[in-house]
Amino acid sequence: KDKIPFNWETKKISDIESNIITGKTPSTSKRKYYDGNIPFVTIDDIRKAPYIVSTNKTLSKSGAESQKKKYIPNDSLCVTCIATVGLVGITTEFSQTNQQINSIVCENKNNLYFLFSSIENYFKYSSGAKDGNIFKNMNKDDFSNIYLVYPPLDILKKYYDVVSPLFNKMKLCEFENKQFEDMKKKLTPLLLYGQIKMED
Repeated sequence: KDKIPFNWETKKISDIESNIITGKTPSTSKRKYYDGNIPFVTIDDIRKAPYIVSTNKTLSKSGAESQKKKYIPNDSLCVTCIATVGLVGITTEFSQTNQQINSIVCENKNNLYFLFSSIENYFKYSSGAKDGNIFKNMNKDDFSNIYLVYPPLDILKKYYDVVSPLFNKMKLCEFENKQFEDMKKKLTPLLLYGQIKMED
Protein backbone atom coordinates (compact mmCIF):
# COMPACT_ATOMS: atom_id res chain seq x y z
CA LYS A 1 0.00 0.00 0.00
CA ASP A 2 2.84 2.45 0.75
CA LYS A 3 4.20 1.99 -2.78
CA ILE A 4 1.18 3.34 -4.63
CA PRO A 5 0.23 7.03 -5.00
CA PHE A 6 -1.91 8.73 -2.38
CA ASN A 7 -5.66 8.15 -2.91
CA TRP A 8 -5.04 5.30 -5.35
CA GLU A 9 -6.42 1.83 -4.56
CA THR A 10 -5.87 -1.80 -5.39
CA LYS A 11 -8.96 -3.34 -6.99
CA LYS A 12 -9.90 -6.59 -8.65
CA ILE A 13 -10.73 -6.35 -12.34
CA SER A 14 -14.26 -7.53 -11.52
CA ASP A 15 -14.65 -4.65 -9.04
CA ILE A 16 -13.63 -2.17 -11.73
CA GLU A 17 -15.81 -3.66 -14.47
CA SER A 18 -18.11 -6.54 -13.60
CA ASN A 19 -19.29 -7.53 -17.09
CA ILE A 20 -16.68 -10.16 -18.04
CA ILE A 21 -17.56 -12.66 -20.77
CA THR A 22 -15.66 -15.86 -21.54
CA GLY A 23 -16.01 -16.79 -25.18
CA LYS A 24 -17.21 -20.06 -26.65
CA THR A 25 -16.90 -21.88 -29.97
CA PRO A 26 -20.16 -22.92 -31.67
CA SER A 27 -20.36 -26.53 -32.84
CA THR A 28 -17.81 -26.94 -35.62
CA SER A 29 -19.80 -29.86 -37.03
CA LYS A 30 -22.49 -27.42 -38.18
CA ARG A 31 -21.08 -25.62 -41.22
CA LYS A 32 -24.06 -23.28 -41.29
CA TYR A 33 -22.72 -21.69 -38.07
CA TYR A 34 -19.68 -20.23 -39.86
CA ASP A 35 -18.61 -17.93 -42.71
CA GLY A 36 -21.10 -15.17 -42.02
CA ASN A 37 -20.79 -11.49 -41.16
CA ILE A 38 -20.13 -11.67 -37.41
CA PRO A 39 -16.43 -11.47 -36.40
CA PHE A 40 -15.22 -14.44 -34.35
CA VAL A 41 -12.11 -13.35 -32.47
CA THR A 42 -9.28 -15.82 -31.77
CA ILE A 43 -5.76 -15.42 -30.40
CA ASP A 44 -4.23 -14.86 -33.84
CA ASP A 45 -6.50 -11.86 -34.43
CA ILE A 46 -5.25 -10.18 -31.26
CA ARG A 47 -1.61 -10.75 -32.17
CA LYS A 48 -1.91 -8.40 -35.16
CA ALA A 49 -2.52 -5.05 -33.44
CA PRO A 50 -4.26 -3.40 -30.48
CA TYR A 51 -7.44 -2.92 -32.51
CA ILE A 52 -9.23 -5.93 -33.99
CA VAL A 53 -10.40 -4.69 -37.40
CA SER A 54 -10.60 -8.12 -39.07
CA THR A 55 -10.79 -11.76 -38.00
CA ASN A 56 -9.67 -14.97 -39.66
CA LYS A 57 -13.00 -16.61 -38.83
CA THR A 58 -16.57 -15.36 -38.87
CA LEU A 59 -19.90 -16.67 -37.60
CA SER A 60 -23.23 -16.74 -39.35
CA LYS A 61 -26.31 -15.28 -37.69
CA SER A 62 -27.45 -18.76 -36.64
CA GLY A 63 -24.01 -19.60 -35.26
CA ALA A 64 -23.86 -16.48 -33.12
CA GLU A 65 -27.49 -16.85 -32.01
CA SER A 66 -26.71 -20.38 -30.79
CA GLN A 67 -24.79 -18.66 -27.96
CA LYS A 68 -26.54 -15.32 -27.53
CA LYS A 69 -24.87 -14.53 -24.22
CA LYS A 70 -21.43 -14.47 -25.85
CA TYR A 71 -21.90 -11.28 -27.86
CA ILE A 72 -19.55 -8.41 -27.04
CA PRO A 73 -19.93 -4.83 -28.37
CA ASN A 74 -17.29 -2.64 -29.97
CA ASP A 75 -14.75 -1.18 -27.54
CA SER A 76 -14.64 -4.39 -25.51
CA LEU A 77 -11.26 -5.52 -24.16
CA CYS A 78 -10.30 -9.03 -25.28
CA VAL A 79 -7.61 -10.73 -23.18
CA THR A 80 -6.09 -14.09 -24.13
CA CYS A 81 -6.12 -16.44 -21.14
CA ILE A 82 -5.21 -19.88 -22.53
CA ALA A 83 -2.02 -20.99 -24.32
CA THR A 84 -0.69 -17.51 -25.20
CA VAL A 85 -1.68 -15.59 -22.09
CA GLY A 86 -1.85 -11.82 -21.73
CA LEU A 87 -2.43 -10.42 -25.23
CA VAL A 88 -4.91 -7.54 -25.17
CA GLY A 89 -7.05 -6.26 -28.04
CA ILE A 90 -9.98 -3.90 -28.53
CA THR A 91 -12.99 -4.81 -30.66
CA THR A 92 -14.25 -2.44 -33.35
CA GLU A 93 -17.64 -4.06 -33.97
CA PHE A 94 -20.23 -6.42 -32.49
CA SER A 95 -18.36 -9.74 -32.13
CA GLN A 96 -17.94 -13.05 -30.36
CA THR A 97 -14.75 -14.82 -29.24
CA ASN A 98 -13.59 -18.35 -28.62
CA GLN A 99 -13.09 -19.88 -25.17
CA GLN A 100 -9.44 -18.82 -24.98
CA ILE A 101 -10.45 -15.20 -24.46
CA ASN A 102 -12.02 -13.30 -21.56
CA SER A 103 -13.60 -10.02 -22.61
CA ILE A 104 -14.34 -6.96 -20.49
CA VAL A 105 -17.35 -4.88 -21.53
CA CYS A 106 -16.69 -1.45 -20.04
CA GLU A 107 -19.72 0.29 -18.57
CA ASN A 108 -17.51 3.27 -17.72
CA LYS A 109 -15.76 4.35 -20.94
CA ASN A 110 -12.99 6.01 -18.91
CA ASN A 111 -11.82 2.54 -17.85
CA LEU A 112 -11.15 1.32 -21.39
CA TYR A 113 -7.62 2.57 -22.08
CA PHE A 114 -6.51 2.45 -18.46
CA LEU A 115 -7.46 -1.23 -18.24
CA PHE A 116 -5.83 -1.92 -21.60
CA SER A 117 -2.50 -0.55 -20.35
CA SER A 118 -2.78 -1.94 -16.82
CA ILE A 119 -3.58 -5.47 -17.97
CA GLU A 120 -0.77 -5.39 -20.53
CA ASN A 121 1.64 -4.34 -17.77
CA TYR A 122 0.32 -6.98 -15.40
CA PHE A 123 1.12 -9.77 -17.82
CA LYS A 124 4.39 -8.17 -18.80
CA TYR A 125 5.72 -8.53 -15.27
CA SER A 126 3.83 -11.64 -14.16
CA SER A 127 2.68 -14.64 -16.15
CA GLY A 128 -0.40 -14.58 -13.95
CA ALA A 129 -1.42 -17.99 -15.25
CA LYS A 130 -1.42 -21.50 -13.91
CA ASP A 131 0.77 -24.12 -15.53
CA GLY A 132 -1.65 -26.58 -17.07
CA ASN A 133 -0.81 -30.02 -18.36
CA ILE A 134 -0.16 -28.65 -21.84
CA PHE A 135 -0.66 -24.88 -21.90
CA LYS A 136 -0.67 -22.10 -19.40
CA ASN A 137 -4.22 -21.08 -18.61
CA MET A 138 -6.31 -18.68 -16.60
CA ASN A 139 -10.02 -19.25 -16.06
CA LYS A 140 -12.63 -16.54 -15.66
CA ASP A 141 -12.40 -16.45 -11.86
CA ASP A 142 -8.61 -16.21 -11.92
CA PHE A 143 -8.82 -13.39 -14.44
CA SER A 144 -11.59 -11.52 -12.62
CA ASN A 145 -9.59 -11.64 -9.37
CA ILE A 146 -6.46 -10.00 -10.76
CA TYR A 147 -5.59 -6.98 -8.61
CA LEU A 148 -4.67 -3.73 -10.35
CA VAL A 149 -3.64 -0.36 -8.98
CA TYR A 150 -6.59 1.96 -9.66
CA PRO A 151 -6.57 5.79 -9.68
CA PRO A 152 -9.14 8.29 -8.37
CA LEU A 153 -11.90 9.00 -10.91
CA ASP A 154 -10.66 12.49 -11.77
CA ILE A 155 -7.23 11.14 -12.74
CA LEU A 156 -8.87 8.28 -14.64
CA LYS A 157 -10.86 10.80 -16.67
CA LYS A 158 -7.76 12.92 -17.40
CA TYR A 159 -5.89 9.82 -18.54
CA TYR A 160 -8.73 8.89 -20.89
CA ASP A 161 -8.82 12.39 -22.38
CA VAL A 162 -5.05 12.43 -22.96
CA VAL A 163 -4.67 8.98 -24.55
CA SER A 164 -7.95 8.85 -26.53
CA PRO A 165 -6.51 10.72 -29.56
CA LEU A 166 -3.55 8.31 -29.63
CA PHE A 167 -5.75 5.22 -29.55
CA ASN A 168 -8.10 6.71 -32.13
CA LYS A 169 -5.14 7.32 -34.42
CA MET A 170 -4.02 3.69 -33.98
CA LYS A 171 -7.53 2.53 -34.85
CA LEU A 172 -7.63 4.70 -37.96
CA CYS A 173 -4.24 3.33 -39.09
CA GLU A 174 -5.48 -0.24 -38.62
CA PHE A 175 -8.55 0.42 -40.77
CA GLU A 176 -6.38 2.03 -43.44
CA ASN A 177 -4.05 -0.98 -43.39
CA LYS A 178 -7.06 -3.27 -43.80
CA GLN A 179 -8.23 -1.25 -46.81
CA PHE A 180 -4.78 -1.57 -48.41
CA GLU A 181 -4.74 -5.33 -47.76
CA ASP A 182 -8.22 -5.74 -49.25
CA MET A 183 -7.18 -3.73 -52.29
CA LYS A 184 -4.01 -5.79 -52.68
CA LYS A 185 -6.02 -9.04 -52.64
CA LYS A 186 -8.31 -7.74 -55.38
CA LEU A 187 -5.66 -6.22 -57.63
CA THR A 188 -2.88 -8.84 -57.44
CA PRO A 189 -4.76 -11.53 -59.44
CA LEU A 190 -5.73 -8.94 -62.06
CA LEU A 191 -2.10 -7.87 -62.36
CA LEU A 192 -0.83 -11.47 -62.64
CA TYR A 193 -3.27 -12.29 -65.43
CA GLY A 194 -2.55 -9.10 -67.33
CA GLN A 195 -5.99 -7.60 -66.85
CA ILE A 196 -4.39 -4.46 -65.47
CA LYS A 197 -0.90 -3.02 -65.97
CA MET A 198 1.37 -1.02 -63.72
CA GLU A 199 2.30 2.38 -65.03
CA ASP A 200 5.83 3.80 -64.73
